[in-house]
Amino acid sequence: MKALVCGLALITVQSVAAQAAEVKVFSGGGFRSVVTELAPMFERATGHKVIAIFDSNDGFERRIKQGESFDVLLIGTPTFVVLGDKIAPAPRVVVGRAGLGVAVRSGAARPDISSADALKRALLAANSVSFVGDGLSGVLFRTLIERLGIAEPMKPKLKPTETANVVKAVANGEADLAVHVMPGILAERGVDVIGPVPAEVQSYIDLTAGLSAAAPEPDAGKALITFLRSDAAVSVIRAKGW
Repeated sequence: MKALVCGLALITVQSVAAQAAEVKVFSGGGFRSVVTELAPMFERATGHKVIAIFDSNDGFERRIKQGESFDVLLIGTPTFVVLGDKIAPAPRVVVGRAGLGVAVRSGAARPDISSADALKRALLAANSVSFVGDGLSGVLFRTLIERLGIAEPMKPKLKPTETANVVKAVANGEADLAVHVMPGILAERGVDVIGPVPAEVQSYIDLTAGLSAAAPEPDAGKALITFLRSDAAVSVIRAKGW
């Protein structure tokens, strides 16, 4: 009997191992803290391994159009329209929504951004402002300063930065303010969150999960997308500011 139990256990382990896959995930940088926490949970639940790569919307658009292989895309919804049939029509789910926020270096004076006029004064008073130069949150920021009527005077103050470094630039003293999606700010150390952009000039990014039309591991990819809508995953996503 003992030998039979051990044999069955071995068969089960071998079966799980045979079904396990590496899921290659292309994720926007603003979702890094979420993916980092959720990946081990998904791996324990399914036996699959998550290989996460982080970049901007524009960066992934280039990589996918050049034929780079992946299974799941986690990115701002507009990019799915641009990529067309590179992404399977289903499954696709919106997994989060986030607005822009403003941060300063830890311990620095916090300017008033409680209204559109106050935010305008704060941006104009800063010597430099970091933002994502190649990505959707950067597009929203440029639209923001245009709506505030300060696009021209802000030009010498702008510090376009890679997604991974936009908040670090403030923490390191390279910029006075960072304007980025709130989850991206909350995930970084060395900065204080002043708050979200005022509602009257706020813009939001919807984050969608979709499957590559040429996914090497479509079943594992679908399993990950389903997992992102589970109660456990949604709890983490909300806790990270989405």
